[in-house]
Amino acid sequence: MDAFDRLRSPTDADHAYVLALLRDADQGERPGPSAVTDDLAPARGLGDANAADDYRRDLLAWLDEHPDPEARRTLGTLRERIKRVEALEGDVPPSDAESLVAAAREVGMSLREDDETALAAARDRLR
Repeated sequence: MDAFDRLRSPTDADHAYVLALLRDADQGERPGPSAVTDDLAPARGLGDANAADDYRRDLLAWLDEHPDPEARRTLGTLRERIKRVEALEGDVPPSDAESLVAAAREVGMSLREDDETALAAARDRLR
């Protein structure tokens, strides 16, 4: 919302995106990357990077007690991608930012369900 408030002349598409965010939040969802407007894409990029980084830190804490070298290595790669998005201040294609969240979720699924396929999917996504 802060990024929207800072827009000098929000477009109808900007308004529609923010309304979709608010509407979908009740269901735990959000609009896909294609719905993000150019003016709000950097804020979405940073938001995705922050969310992925928070989850990555939680996963690392869990890995301290349940070691998995491959998962830890994949989380290291994820951190590198997150740092890139942060350095660019979120100004990356929305699909790139969204892939950080998806990769973090896949690593989490691999650890929760002992699913090597999910870990491989995360590694592939981060390439």
